[in-house]
Amino acid sequence: MGNTLVAASKAGAYTLTDRGAFYNTEADRLAGHVDRGLEDPPALLRNEYAVIPTNPARHDTAYALAMAFAGYLTGPAQSRIAAFRVDGEQVYRPLADSEAPDFGQYVPSDWER
Repeated sequence: MGNTLVAASKAGAYTLTDRGAFYNTEADRLAGHVDRGLEDPPALLRNEYAVIPTNPARHDTAYALAMAFAGYLTGPAQSRIAAFRVDGEQVYRPLADSEAPDFGQYVPSDWER
């Protein structure tokens, strides 16, 4: 995305990007035109990230580690995600529903340890 932003800057063109890439790219003529902040983003411009562990019933995977990573991202990491800054600007908004999510709901019914 950084290369796209630099090319748009050099060409005097427009492009869409996420906040992290925008604030992390050094391009002389970049200007934000649509930025309503993290708390009230336009629905069509939301760029939400998610974690989806691989289904162990379909693929050989380290399922326990994948769930531990998902648990970290949706639990303790929420404060780190909110605190992350690029040039002093917050670039991500944590959206996990719970500080202590119930991962049992994600376990495939036919999975065996």
